[in-house]
Amino acid sequence: MMMSAVALSMMLTVILSLNKVTATKNITTNKSSITIPVPSAAQLRYQSTDFVALIHFNMATYAKDGDPGCDFTNWNQKAVGATGPTSDPNTFHPYSKLNTTQWFDSITALGANIAVLTAKHGCGFLLWPTNATLPLPLTSNDNITSTTTTTTTTRTRPYEYQARVDVLQQFVDSASAAGVGYGFYYSIMKNFFLCRSFHGDNSCTANGIVLDGQHNVSNDEYHTIVKQHLKELYSNYGSLTEIWTDSKIQGFGPMMDRLQPNAGGTPSNPRQWCGT
Repeated sequence: MMMSAVALSMMLTVILSLNKVTATKNITTNKSSITIPVPSAAQLRYQSTDFVALIHFNMATYAKDGDPGCDFTNWNQKAVGATGPTSDPNTFHPYSKLNTTQWFDSITALGANIAVLTAKHGCGFLLWPTNATLPLPLTSNDNITSTTTTTTTTRTRPYEYQARVDVLQQFVDSASAAGVGYGFYYSIMKNFFLCRSFHGDNSCTANGIVLDGQHNVSNDEYHTIVKQHLKELYSNYGSLTEIWTDSKIQGFGPMMDRLQPNAGGTPSNPRQWCGT
């Protein structure tokens, strides 16, 4: 019997999900005792889901298709077909026509019962207002905040590379109204705005140049910024169904487990990506 590509893909989703489980159970038979894997509730939910709607909606929507969507060809100049340079937050401008309820009309009509939105993709642009700050050299005269301790003075500016409205909250409200589980995609390792390549390397150091509008932060500074972002994502939007990182989790696994214990995609509830 021939199997359709869709059916095969759905079957592989279940099989790959079963490759990693978080608990085991002993079963005693008449002859012996055996140990079998027991999926968590999040893993069972993932296995029972035919497919997930992944919504790539971010700066690249208005500038350049693909990931990271931002590079030296469009960062400070308008690329062909773009609405502006990707370094300018105003290039992302869906606000007058943004209708996330319409998204879920399509998602539910499709039959998906989980939806994931790119809260931050490779550019580093955020779809929510963040309290994260950027470190500044002591010679900078930008919009700064100074914090003094007994030994040091830290000067920072807001992380302004973000949407003007909380797109994530609109997404969550529409998902909840539609009865659809929701989650966020956040690429931990890559951030063109902060000079991090697809693999997490410092792209500005590698290329020997920092473009206007980029911030060449240290690894410790980058870790602090990402930690604040993830704290907001996993604390401010209710119970997530899925967490996608699309990269190594760089030590943030315990935070995921603590803040979102019931979400799929955490170290406690792992599942393998089946492809898109």
